[in-house]
Amino acid sequence: MFESVDPSPSEKLVGRECREKRRSMARSLGQTGQSTVEFVLVLPLVIIVLLCTLQVVSVVRTRLLLEQAVHEAARAAALSPNQATVLEAARRALPGVDLELGRRPEIGGAISVVLRVKVHTDIPVVGPLLPDPMMRARAVVRVER
Repeated sequence: MFESVDPSPSEKLVGRECREKRRSMARSLGQTGQSTVEFVLVLPLVIIVLLCTLQVVSVVRTRLLLEQAVHEAARAAALSPNQATVLEAARRALPGVDLELGRRPEIGGAISVVLRVKVHTDIPVVGPLLPDPMMRARAVVRVER
């Protein structure tokens, strides 16, 4: 019938190399799969951190615009007794601000200008989780006219 033949030593070596190659490929494929799973698990956290950073940048930008608006309004208050002119100057720099103007003194006296604005946290996902902060800025100038 059939005779059993022992493989030659060179055939044994080739078979062993194939098995080792298959094992190393299986190991590397398993590590690639592990890296993919880790990436998928970390990705939402990275996205949330980026969105929070964008929200902070948006609030800081509004703060800088508020500071500019209060300086514009203070300059207008120093030159004009008209409150509508002061409010217009403030809203040119930052729309939606509320104005609180102090009593207008004689020329050379100090007048206080206070602006308030509510910052809307509207970045998707993180915006609804954070409260809308109310910001306030104040400037005092001498009346020129």
